[in-house]
Parts: sequence; C-alpha cells; structure tokens
Amino acid sequence: MTSRGSTSPPSAVPADGLRRGKRPDRGPGLGVDTAYGRLLRRMTDDNVQVRYAVVGPRRAAKAALRVPAKVRQDLRIDLYEVTDDDTVQSGCCRCGGVVFV
Repeated sequence: MTSRGSTSPPSAVPADGLRRGKRPDRGPGLGVDTAYGRLLRRMTDDNVQVRYAVVGPRRAAKAALRVPAKVRQDLRIDLYEVTDDDTVQSGCCRCGGVVFV
C-alpha cells in the first residue's frame, strides 16, 4: 500500500477499493514479506517527497522491522499499524527511527 505525496497515514483500504489480506492461520512474517515485495515492484516514482508505507497489525511489527531501518529510510518506506476496526495509527512508538505502532 502506498501513500503518494501525503504526510497523513494511508487509508486501511487501498485506492482501488480492494482489500488484500492474508489467511489468519499463517504467521505475520510471510504476509509482511509479501507486502514488501509487492510494494517494491510498485515503487516507480523518483520524487523524493513521495513516501511509501507498509501497513499491518501490531503482531506483524517484528517481521516488518526485519528490514533494516537504513534500508527503509533510503527507500522512503514508513510502517503503520491497522487496528481491528480498520483505522490506521501512527506515532505510538519509534522502532529504528521509523514509526510503527
């Protein structure tokens, strides 16, 4: 999921209106790896003001943080939490200089 040219957290629902989820019986690691892969293939904007985001539940934080902070910083990728009621939160804690709640 990407956030183009905005400083506000991305919506929990992609612009195309389709939710992309994973089966709940799988651990968060595979889902996070899939999210990063899909995001990397879609990162086509060279504008340094464009930010990208990986959005996931709190239980996926450890898996999301396996990508080093320096790599996420260089690629302009932010991390956000989506809650059980499908709202996106940011700013509760900082892990490696990147927001993940």
